[in-house]
Amino acid sequence: MSKNEQRVKGIVLKQIDYKDNDVIINVLSQNGKLYSMYARGIKKITSKNANAVLVFSYSDFEYFHNQKGLHTLKTAKTIKNYFNSFKDYNKIIVAFMLLDVVNDVMTMTINESINIYKLLSLSLENINTLDENLLLAFFLVSIMKDQGITLIVDSCAVCDSEKVNYISIENGGFICHNCLENNNESIYDLEILKLFRIINKISLDDLSSLDFSKNNYKQILEIIYSFYNNYTGLRIRNFEKLIMA
Repeated sequence: MSKNEQRVKGIVLKQIDYKDNDVIINVLSQNGKLYSMYARGIKKITSKNANAVLVFSYSDFEYFHNQKGLHTLKTAKTIKNYFNSFKDYNKIIVAFMLLDVVNDVMTMTINESINIYKLLSLSLENINTLDENLLLAFFLVSIMKDQGITLIVDSCAVCDSEKVNYISIENGGFICHNCLENNNESIYDLEILKLFRIINKISLDDLSSLDFSKNNYKQILEIIYSFYNNYTGLRIRNFEKLIMA
């Protein structure tokens, strides 16, 4: 292996067609670094690397390192493809959203994040055993935390009172009736207020222990997505279709 030949293991987040037979892939490595690689001849029938560069593939990549631009893929070997285990359409849709969120966030930052890699790999492994709306809500909360955005869920974001009645996007979490500045804040039932606090406190390992309704999970996802969109400026493609499903 020459000096500029390197290896990395990671999950393929995105594949972009380039020219007739080539693609560009974005890979999140085990150490949480985003790699962009130019892969020649991938769409040819004879390509030995084609399966290993599909989205959802966790693969071993050997590539030629480039200091300034795209790295060039030499060889790739599939270790695991998460896509093969997904059980239904909605889980597939949410799984694609997980990849898109990570790709968007990692494209914006120069920092590595091993926490995001662990979050993504564990989410893909557990998506079949969890409600997909609950998982996506937890995922967005975790991404925001990694980016330094922590929602206020222990007391009123304005006065610190524990008698909270509302969730405020503008104020970053719970607010009480006394701090309500206008009547535009939505009133949620107790189950949603409880779930809003839990989703910001719980670990991924404990998500399976929750026992709320599917409608509650969908509602909390809409709320968390509003925070994500407002505080990161990022959107998730086809999110509205998921909520309407």
